[in-house]
Amino acid sequence: MNRRNLLVLLVILIALGSYVYLAEIRRGQSPATETSTAQQLWTMAAEDVVRLEVEQPVKASAVRLTYYGEIGWQCLEPSLEATDQERVKQIISQLVSIRANRVLSETNEPLSVFGLAAPGYIIRILPQGKDEIVLRIGDKNPQGTAYYAQIGGQQPIYLLPTYALDQAIGLLTSPPVPPTPTPTATPVSTPSPETTGTPTS
Repeated sequence: MNRRNLLVLLVILIALGSYVYLAEIRRGQSPATETSTAQQLWTMAAEDVVRLEVEQPVKASAVRLTYYGEIGWQCLEPSLEATDQERVKQIISQLVSIRANRVLSETNEPLSVFGLAAPGYIIRILPQGKDEIVLRIGDKNPQGTAYYAQIGGQQPIYLLPTYALDQAIGLLTSPPVPPTPTPTATPVSTPSPETTGTPTS
């Protein structure tokens, strides 16, 4: 690679880096107000959760799940005859252990810049014997790796990884219906010589 091509690549890398940095600055971030250390949002065990709701206000759609002891998880909206217990448990496990990639402790930007003035999704988690947690989810960051989010509409604003939220959001388009069992193939028996008639001459 000659020197000219190397310089062109260097300029492109600098331009991309500047774009990403300025895009984040426009969303209210600055080195003085941003905490980069991963932060646990709350302390609870998956077994403590007795209700989970996922809403998409703009489409007026929702999924509501309640835990009934020995019966397990039941999907009340939409009403399902049976609920995929393992899928619901996996989603709750991800939600209770979620960590923020970054925390914006101070910002002068309006919530609309982050998609939080009218959040795209709302997740409600009710732990047994505790107050309900309301997680408001806005836009994705420029890289598409995290959502801007708030707890109860209060500061700070968190950047939460998409992989930790997408499964819960996916309940809206794919309710937790148990997977259809794979039918067992019935073996075809081959007639034995003893049961096969011997042709007569």
